[in-house]
This record gives sequence, C-alpha cells and structure tokens, in this order.
Amino acid sequence: MIHSKPRLLLNAEPFGFGPAAAIASFAPLLQESGMQISFIGEEHTLDLQKNLTYEAIYDTTDMSSSDKRNLINKLSSEYDLFVTAMDFNMAEMAEEAGIKTIIYDALTWYWPDLHPAIKNADLYIAQRFYGVEERLAEANADFPAYRLVPPIVTVGKRTEKRHILLNMGGLQNPYWDFKDTIAYARLMLDAVTAAIPENETLVVTTSSKIAKHLNDTRVVTLSRQSMIDTLKKSKYAVMTPGLGNIYDAASFDVPTLWLPPANDSQGRQAKLLMENSCCDESIDWGGLTEQIDYKASQTTVLQEITHALQSIAGNETLKRKLSAVAAEKLHSLSTRKDSKAKNLLPLFGSNGASGICEAIVEHVRSKTYVSTK
Repeated sequence: MIHSKPRLLLNAEPFGFGPAAAIASFAPLLQESGMQISFIGEEHTLDLQKNLTYEAIYDTTDMSSSDKRNLINKLSSEYDLFVTAMDFNMAEMAEEAGIKTIIYDALTWYWPDLHPAIKNADLYIAQRFYGVEERLAEANADFPAYRLVPPIVTVGKRTEKRHILLNMGGLQNPYWDFKDTIAYARLMLDAVTAAIPENETLVVTTSSKIAKHLNDTRVVTLSRQSMIDTLKKSKYAVMTPGLGNIYDAASFDVPTLWLPPANDSQGRQAKLLMENSCCDESIDWGGLTEQIDYKASQTTVLQEITHALQSIAGNETLKRKLSAVAAEKLHSLSTRKDSKAKNLLPLFGSNGASGICEAIVEHVRSKTYVSTK
C-alpha cells in the first residue's frame, strides 16, 4: 500500500546495544524528513526507543516466532517499508509478508556468511570498517542496491572532566544465560570500583534489566542524548568493546580501557584496535584465564567466555588479579589526554546517522513509495 507519507516500521536486533542505539540515532532524522515511523522489537532494544516519538511501538518480548510472524503479516498492509538494524530473522518475516525491506548493517566486515535476507532486501546499508569495501566489491553480484555509510557518530568535544564512565552496554544476547550477564556486570563493577581512587565519581550505565538486577544506585540506563552528555564530561572510560562504544570513544576522544569481550565480535574488534594502533588499554580473558579464539563459532566463543567468567567469579585470587590488572591499566589511562581510537575517524568518517537517513529517503523517493494523488 502506498500512503500519503511513507510509513516505516523500524526494528533492531536484540543482540547487545549497538543495533538499538543505531535505530535511536537515525529514527528522529527520518521523522524530520517527513516519514511516519513506528518500532517493533523486544527486551532491551526498547530501552532506547521509549523516549522517541513513534507513531506506535510493538513489544514482541516473549512472543514466539509464529506470533511475531502473525503480527508482521497483520501489519504488512499498514507499512511501506521495514527498516531493521541487523535483525535478519525479522527481515525475512517482513519479506515473506510482502513488506519491502531495508537492512542497516554495522558488521558487514564480521559475518562468516552474509545472511540470505540481505539478497532479498530492497536496500542494504553497510557501515564502513576494516575490509567492508573489499567484501562488498567481491560480493557485488549477489547484492541488492547498497550504500556505504560512515559510523554513527557525531564528533564532539569533552567540555569538562567530571567523572569516570563505566559503560557495560552490549551484554545481553540470545547465546548466553541472563544470569551470566549479571555475573559479568557485577564482576566488572566490583573490579573497577576497587581500581579507581575513592574520591572519583563513577557513572555506570547498562540496560534497564541488568541495572534492576544489580540494585546499585550508581547504575543507570541512559538515552542516547544522555549518553552523549555523559561522554562529554568523562575523564576517561571503561567500556565493553562493542563497535558503538568504540566509535563513542573515538568521536569524543575519551581515553578508554576496554573490558574483556562479552561476545565474539567484541573480541575481534578489540584485536583490530590493537593491531591498528587504536587501543589505549584493554583486558582480555586470556590474561586472566585461558586464551579464547574469537574467530571460532559464536556458540563456542560464548561457551568459553562463560567458562572464563565463572572461573574468575568463583575464585577470589582471580578476582583480585582482575582488580589489580584494572588498577594498573586505569592508572596509566588517567595520565592520557586523548584516545588512540580517534585514529578511526580519518579512515571511516563520521555522522553516519545522516548518511543512513539520506540513503533511505533517496531510496523511498526513487521507488515512489509516496502517493502522487
């Protein structure tokens, strides 16, 4: 159905915080361009959408696959486009329901194989990173129309150095038990608390579900704008090595200690930072327990991370070792005035939210989704 204004149904993969943060970054721009936008998603992907002015929000938390498919089928006549940040299963459901799809992908460089949903999409929007252009060039014959965009960051400056940021976004994913995400968060919160001077203020952010279980007044869930304001006032940061966090460190030039990876892509990203002189400080599971091969299958990597986490959490000697390593690296970090991560920006650019919005708007206009009546 063609509407007087294009009606877009947005969605984010419930894996970490990156996909949800991406949608929250460019959704307002789509709205400003004249699109009518709604959101469909589950669990922590909703945390960053609640403060945005969507026409409707469809919460699929606890829905079965068949229930989600039925809902997509029901909504198919109401929306012109389904726009997802990396939820390929939902993209397939939308395609099967007859809704044209646009897929934004921050991890084109990472996937062992590109998902079949990409080939059936109306438009594929890939974020620049190491090896992305080469991969797209090689796979060009198997692709729909595609656009390359810079990372979703807006370069800013730190205005005042007031606190230390501990950002534990990106912990929740379908491949490890929620109790392990809580164990990870508690372990890192305790280690960082023990490692920083007592007179320092620590701001801790994570998903609302994890924050609730930690039951610590310092732990909050921030909107995207609040996170930007917090970054601007950070002396330095301690973060999980998700791509969104990496680019936040780069864009606000925040010296950062990267925590042990919570999944395989985080592990590979941390390694890429080190290999390309973009890493300030990092802690890896291998320095505490056994080394993990982050290029193994996702299931294997998550199992090994879980084992490493449980080994440390249940061993007072290893917990003290983690705190000691964190203290040493944070002491080094506290003397830095800038971040090596900023070296990424000249390579891959910035302001990707505008680039994504522009790509979607141009595509919509070229395909005449807007009624000419």
